[in-house]
Amino acid sequence: MQHIISVFRGMVLSLAVLWGQAVAGEAPEHVKGATTVNTAQAMRLHELGAMFIDIRTRREWNWGHVEGAHHLGLKSTFALLYHDGFMDRKTPVVIYGSGTHRIRAAFASYLAVLWGYEKVFYFREGYFSWLAFDLPVVMRSDKP
Repeated sequence: MQHIISVFRGMVLSLAVLWGQAVAGEAPEHVKGATTVNTAQAMRLHELGAMFIDIRTRREWNWGHVEGAHHLGLKSTFALLYHDGFMDRKTPVVIYGSGTHRIRAAFASYLAVLWGYEKVFYFREGYFSWLAFDLPVVMRSDKP
């Protein structure tokens, strides 16, 4: 497991160097091999039962997340997707982060495509857009 995590971190670092300062202020609009979706399209995928993967930090996840989403933090557990048998690579996945001001969701979408996932949806607008449209979320205040 440690080997996979170190490989994953190396890949993320490589991507950061490749993308460099060109995307430092804003997430890219498209990720090769993934389909970029807006909030309305993400909502439809949610209704159809696509798996939502939140790649933000555990702290951000605990503040609130898309209802039914799974937390696979980009710097922690996201590398589990690399393992054969962890999840069917034909399962539609919607990968999101905070929003257009962060590039984590783009990195994660790129990696999912690289690892053979066939239906990767890059929800570039992210959690705060979902929240702004008053779509189903689980908030810290909802928990006992």
